[in-house]
Amino acid sequence: MAKLDDNDRAKRGDLGGYLDGTAAVEVPEPSPPPASGPVPRLLGAEKATEAIRAALRSPAPLVVLRSTTGAGKSAEVRQLLAEQATAEDPAAMFVPTHRLGEQTQQGLWSLGVSASRPLGVARVHLPVVREGEDPHACIHHEAAELLAQAGGHVREELCSGCTYRKAHPKTGAECPAYASGASRAPVVVLQQPLLADTLATAAEELAQQEPEHPPLKTIIVDELPPVVSRVPWTAAEAYRKHRLDTETNPEAMEGLGPLLDAIAKRIRSTVEGGVSLRQILATSGLVGADIERTLEDARAVDPRALWQRSLPVRLALRAMNPTSRDHALARLTAVAAATGLLRALIEAAHEPDRPLLWREETGPSLATLAPWVRQVRPFLAAGGKLRLLDATAPVDALRALWPELELHAIEVRDAERIQRRYLVWQHGARGRHTAPDRTLLPDELRGPLRRLAAVITETGARSVGLLAHKPLADAMRGWLLDLEVNPSSPPPAWCPEELAAVVATGVELRPGHYGAQRGLDTWADVDVLATVGDPWANLGASIIEAAVLGIEAEGWIQETARAELVQAWGRARPVHRPSPCVIVHLGAPALAPSADWAPQWVGVKQEWPQRGRPPTVLPLSDPATWAEERARLGLSRKAHAAALGLSWTTYRRKEPKRTIEGGVGRETENDQETPTKEGGHNPQEAVSSGVAGNPAALSSLIPDYGPPDSCGFVASPPSMAPPSAPVPSGVRIAPLDGPPELASARRSTPEGLVARALGVHGWVLVA
Repeated sequence: MAKLDDNDRAKRGDLGGYLDGTAAVEVPEPSPPPASGPVPRLLGAEKATEAIRAALRSPAPLVVLRSTTGAGKSAEVRQLLAEQATAEDPAAMFVPTHRLGEQTQQGLWSLGVSASRPLGVARVHLPVVREGEDPHACIHHEAAELLAQAGGHVREELCSGCTYRKAHPKTGAECPAYASGASRAPVVVLQQPLLADTLATAAEELAQQEPEHPPLKTIIVDELPPVVSRVPWTAAEAYRKHRLDTETNPEAMEGLGPLLDAIAKRIRSTVEGGVSLRQILATSGLVGADIERTLEDARAVDPRALWQRSLPVRLALRAMNPTSRDHALARLTAVAAATGLLRALIEAAHEPDRPLLWREETGPSLATLAPWVRQVRPFLAAGGKLRLLDATAPVDALRALWPELELHAIEVRDAERIQRRYLVWQHGARGRHTAPDRTLLPDELRGPLRRLAAVITETGARSVGLLAHKPLADAMRGWLLDLEVNPSSPPPAWCPEELAAVVATGVELRPGHYGAQRGLDTWADVDVLATVGDPWANLGASIIEAAVLGIEAEGWIQETARAELVQAWGRARPVHRPSPCVIVHLGAPALAPSADWAPQWVGVKQEWPQRGRPPTVLPLSDPATWAEERARLGLSRKAHAAALGLSWTTYRRKEPKRTIEGGVGRETENDQETPTKEGGHNPQEAVSSGVAGNPAALSSLIPDYGPPDSCGFVASPPSMAPPSAPVPSGVRIAPLDGPPELASARRSTPEGLVARALGVHGWVLVA
């Protein structure tokens, strides 16, 4: 049966009315979902700033500050450091990305605060220095990154053997990456992967009577790092493949070897989701006191002393030599992965009753609390102060870890010239508009992007920030780069003409993707900020994280998705924004902005897509002029119907009849016909139902229905009768004789159409 179009669904009542091809059906809009909790009170910008200052200066050792994105948390933190941080009382600030680290360091410099930022240690992804690029990067970036992951100190251990440290090939002077961390400044700006080691080192130095250097007393974390770590079991396979057990410290191997063996035995037998380390040891043959003794030995292992003879440093130094580079990097990669595995075993030994071993699509994995989580209490007990700043901090998860934390939740209202709009898009989840291989599905994307183009046109925006899932953001970046090279290049299949036309007028698009936008000011001055799609996290990963944290899975899944959206909307800096901005979200109702978690959206109406005649290429003209319009444009009847935005049925019903040779009927062309939906007119049945001496009227033998020529419609093959189909009484079959011009003319007569309906080719029916 042919696929139903909007007219069919409307006639059945699915759309609340019947479409005649020209008028839209009024569809009642559903009411917004009720808030699941109380609506937080919104503060003004000035009162919010006072509350943030008070929270940062609280005497409590552990403070969690949850404030609206763009409210000025980072700026107030820099002001606090300018007041309190000195060489005798240093502080550390941790940020999630390299770009945010740059912003933080520059902000401190503007306040006159000396801040170091050792790139070789702090950066997670260190780009290669290329011609014309900023030289502030480590030349041996791969070795530096892997050494940092393996627990080494890049500046002290790798840079000391680098030949480019004093003579950088780009600048001719001292290496900028080395120089950026040269001094022990009052404030050091690092990235989150170093948080665990920094907390542990600071706790030890605070406990010393006379430390060699002034210890860190204040650590501020801007944007919460992951609280759960997941390590694939393939790290253990690489551990054995490269025979790293011979390079592991004997004390570490003695404490962690039994855990590795027990997990490997459990994986070989069976793996159930969420098996704890204590359960694994019990099934390996250990009982009672033996289990506790094994766990105690694993807890005693120092995670910063896993390798003997400084194995990661030796491999990193060899990686700087071109002749041994490839082999050394391969070994160093395995060492970095094994370091994560061994640290996960240590964390599991400290929490043996939390679920540890999981079966995922890619294979078994270990999931534990992140190493920095365990280092918080020793740091606080030694007299340190920790400030966790995050606009979307997961309060339930953090209270489960540290019930004594002091929480400050500060919600701030938008500036006066901020407008918010929510456009419903049912296919907002990444899997609904991308294929399994992450290629884009054009039919699902053109609609929302067309609506976004309409918003841009309505607002007169000249700069637009677009935050979406990474496949769409990458495709958008590639398209914009192609336009720079060839401005006349056609838009890709997923891009509607309306958006391409907007870009052609000079509107600036700034794409970004979920997961890599937190804290950045890249979109702080755009006229329109659009979040396209719903950032649901991986379902399996979220379930594992919730189980490790000991909280309810469904709530955690919603928490992470909502947090990503709130962070994305905050990129427009709506609290202190001096210029107007429209914040637009296109997503499904399942993740619609709600007052309990996004109070700034209170009163924003859901805008559902308009139901009715689809957008047209041509204005709807008088049906009497259609024949002339088709001739002028060179369009077939079906192409003309599609250009007018009419279904094939509506087009044929409205088309005027005209007299043609041999009888009265509509103008005919070689347009493919298809059988109708159930209950509609069937040309094959009409021909076969003629009675002797009075066959069905020839004009009625022309089908009245054809499927609309629209995107996404799969037409059925033409109805063809078998060769043995009965011929109506009073009608005979005659061959098409004569020149080709005559044969073509006779095929287009009503008799020829009857023959075509019967599936008789090369013949005509003669009454």
